[in-house]
Amino acid sequence: MKRRPQEHQEHVRDEGVEDEVEEEEEVDDEVDAELMDEDVKEERAGGHQAVVPGVVYISYIPPRMRVKHVRHFLSVFGEMGRVFLQPEGESDILGLHYNEGFLILIKKGERRVGLGNVFLPTGKWRRGGGYLHRFHWCHLTERLTYERMVHRQRFRQEISQAKRETNFFAANVDHSKAIARAANKQRKEGGTVLEKTWTFKQKSTEDENLAKAREKINRIEEKTKSSRKLLTQIFGKPAV
Repeated sequence: MKRRPQEHQEHVRDEGVEDEVEEEEEVDDEVDAELMDEDVKEERAGGHQAVVPGVVYISYIPPRMRVKHVRHFLSVFGEMGRVFLQPEGESDILGLHYNEGFLILIKKGERRVGLGNVFLPTGKWRRGGGYLHRFHWCHLTERLTYERMVHRQRFRQEISQAKRETNFFAANVDHSKAIARAANKQRKEGGTVLEKTWTFKQKSTEDENLAKAREKINRIEEKTKSSRKLLTQIFGKPAV
């Protein structure tokens, strides 16, 4: 008999909670109905468009700033997705600097203005960042994949070139050692060693070019003299 007031209170509380839940459900139903009406209006106006995440470009990253810092400072502009920062040159992990960055802005926040001017440098000639129209994250990944492929291919070419030069140098060294051993063997046997010599054609000097031109002129004059002498012998001297 003493527990009946408690049971009555619990029953009253349950009824109050049920009333609150029913009121919340009614509010949710009203909100859903309003959203459905808005969706119907949008569909009638021109169709419902899905929200596409936008890519934002940042032209300058302050020194010592990492991805977590960029995400922390730019989270006030909206919900962010992936963040990519381009390293500036090759350096150690502690002294790594970034020169530019890309990030995905999934949903805009209250502060929609000035996102591209957050990390603008002072006193440097670099343009500010901003929203990239019709630019998707797949375009950035394709570009990075292409750059990595080009870098690997160039690295392979450099390695193959270094291997060819090393092999050529080693082959020449072995060949010269074999020639030296053969020459020493011939000397010990008392034979004559014929050393190979190389002759290289050098470019003629200006005096040599002038001498060749004079010789050519002299040859032409001698030919003309001989032809005139032959003509005088055949036809006689011309009348003066």
